[in-house]
Amino acid sequence: MSKLAKIKLLIVEDDPMVVDISKEFIKEAPDFQVIGTAKNGTEAVEQTRELEPDIILLDNCLPDFNGIKVIEKIRAFNKKVDFIMVTAVKDVPVVQECFRLGIRDYLIKPFLKQRLLQALHNYKCFRDTLNQPEISQSDLDRLSASTGNNDDYPQKGFSQITEKKIIEILKEKKQGVTSDDIAAEVGVSTVSARRYLKLLQDKNMVGYDLIYGKQGRPTYIYYMIKDN
Repeated sequence: MSKLAKIKLLIVEDDPMVVDISKEFIKEAPDFQVIGTAKNGTEAVEQTRELEPDIILLDNCLPDFNGIKVIEKIRAFNKKVDFIMVTAVKDVPVVQECFRLGIRDYLIKPFLKQRLLQALHNYKCFRDTLNQPEISQSDLDRLSASTGNNDDYPQKGFSQITEKKIIEILKEKKQGVTSDDIAAEVGVSTVSARRYLKLLQDKNMVGYDLIYGKQGRPTYIYYMIKDN
């Protein structure tokens, strides 16, 4: 992704406070840009037609019709847009139906800032993986498994030697490193480095901070979490 091509995000939420909180959180996700908001399903459909977002943060409880209906209506004319559900609904049949419709993640309100940022980070990694001339079977295995939160997926297509080397680098560089730094030292692509870092995040071994440079674009700095 070029520096200018941010991921376009639409927020569909009828609670103004949740909209404001979400916007503040998303400011810490440098690759995303909020291009609009909608307070009901009808507006969500209209805004999607007009603005063509890449990803929609979608509440399931809306004044006119629910989020599942929103997905179905939007899918009728735009099959490329992705969805992250952000809702208080915990009913298993609803969650199952949302994943059957192809959502990328499901966040239950009230949600933590770090959880939303993680969902966005995961989505960016998903897009990066597909933004290549070719894709391997191991890439497809990880994409498929990550949708279902399968705990076994990290073992597919990952090298334990590479993982161990990355851990050693992170332990040595206590000030933190970027994915580019990891890629250069280990000898893998930046996309692969991000996948390994994501694996270590899922194991609660690695965290990250955002550092803002002179041009205002923050950089992800990864570090080992204590006690690992």
